[in-house]
Parts: sequence; structure tokens; C-alpha cells
Amino acid sequence: MLGDIFLMSAGRDSGDQQPARRMVQLLNAHIVAQALYVAAQLGLADLLRDGAKSIDALADAAGAHAASLHRLLRMLAGEGVFREVRDGEFALTALGETLQSDSPNSVRHRALYLAAPEVFGHTPRYGAFSSTCLMSSRMRSCLQSLRWRDAAK
Repeated sequence: MLGDIFLMSAGRDSGDQQPARRMVQLLNAHIVAQALYVAAQLGLADLLRDGAKSIDALADAAGAHAASLHRLLRMLAGEGVFREVRDGEFALTALGETLQSDSPNSVRHRALYLAAPEVFGHTPRYGAFSSTCLMSSRMRSCLQSLRWRDAAK
């Protein structure tokens, strides 16, 4: 997972990593959401329905750049969505099956909606909070003012 890479490079011992690992997961959630969006857009779960495929076969079928697709699949394999069965060959996991278009447990439409540039790009910019906003007992009005300001841009 992305959090594991950060923690391993930080040279921390495993005893006190859990809170930091979870925080890194939260901080990286937007990256994972965007990767899942791309996987859903390309229909990777549908392409892997019948078993493992090589990067080249997937890239050809999806119309994607092979090296970029390989990076995407390795990243999502770290999240448990796909599984690298051999170097450069990937299979679907039970988690990844939820991105299939016709699965009874499909959430593909949600991945396509929630991480779509039209939706993802219009979320409020919470980094713009002022200390007054954060201390206010009227957080809702503060959020509303941010939405109005963002809409005016």
C-alpha cells in the first residue's frame, strides 16, 4: 500500500506504525480514488474476468500505454484490487470484481462518478479554511461560504 512505502522509507520500527500507517492511508485516499476511476474507465475488471492477462494484452484491449498501465496495476495490486501473479501479469481479486460492469456487487458506477474530474474537481477547497472557520460553532455556514466562493471562481 502507499502508506507502507512511506513508512518503510522512514525507517520506523513496526511497533508504533499503526497510527501513522492509517494516517498515510487517509492522506493517500484521493490518489487511490483516482486510480480506481482510471481502472473503471478502462474496464480492467471486465478485461480480467476470464483470468490473468499480461500487461501488453491488457494495454492492447484497453487502448492504454503499457508502461503506465503497469504502474497503475501495481499500485492497485498493493491496495488489493488486482493481484500480480507473475511479473507483468495481473489477475482480478474479489475486491477488484466489484469494478466489473455486470457484477451483482458492482460499485463501478460509483467509482466513475465519485472520482470523475467533473465531481472530484469541484469539491470544496477545505485548505482555504481560516482559523475563524475552524473555531466557529457554525461550521455549516462556513462551508456554505466556501462553496459560494468556489462557485464564483
